[in-house]
Amino acid sequence: MNNFYLFLLFYILPFTYLTAQDNGKWPETQNIEGRHLEPVSSYFDLYNFEIIYYQKIRELLTRVDSNFVLKLRFLVIPSFTPEYVIQLEYNRTTRNYRLLMRQPEKSIWYSRYDSIDYQKINIKEQSAIIDSVSANKLIMLYKTAIMDARFKEKKYMILDGTSIYFTVVSFSSTMTAKTTSPPVNTPVGELIKLSETLGNMLGKGKTHIHFSKDFNRRIDALIRRFRKND
Repeated sequence: MNNFYLFLLFYILPFTYLTAQDNGKWPETQNIEGRHLEPVSSYFDLYNFEIIYYQKIRELLTRVDSNFVLKLRFLVIPSFTPEYVIQLEYNRTTRNYRLLMRQPEKSIWYSRYDSIDYQKINIKEQSAIIDSVSANKLIMLYKTAIMDARFKEKKYMILDGTSIYFTVVSFSSTMTAKTTSPPVNTPVGELIKLSETLGNMLGKGKTHIHFSKDFNRRIDALIRRFRKND
């Protein structure tokens, strides 16, 4: 157990942090964490344990079936609860889009400490067809937010943050940006809420999803907020 806490102290802390002002407050007009996503780290800057962990996530959660093409991804990695992913994929045979959510029964990260074979973890999967207009609106939102990503200058470490990765594929170019527990009432916070709503839609067992006028207005408003960022 002591070794476990030492691992948390010296290895997890450096990768779980927030950007804040010197006084620790989160003013929306000044806080880069809430206004902008952050570009992801280079593969060559990752520690070995990170690479191993991300490979497990890729194998269990973010894989794309052979007949589908990834369009966007919302990957959530909490500190103490199971990870989950929501993906928008295009079916090359039927030529329609689907929303897909995968969530493990147990945390992939903690399986190493519970002596559990991660490949035997049960994965819950839910999916639904989504119309092309709604799908393309989501793609535009993710692309706008990711293109607005900024590097952070000031970093404050926390132990229990939730890391969230946003990915969009545009003209065969895959772009990814991330955030860690941003304030709620910010562009990035609203992006998370909208993305979580997709999971709620899938959780209702719908086979087809079409965005309401109100949901479309929220997406349009958020796109404008990201475009106005400076």
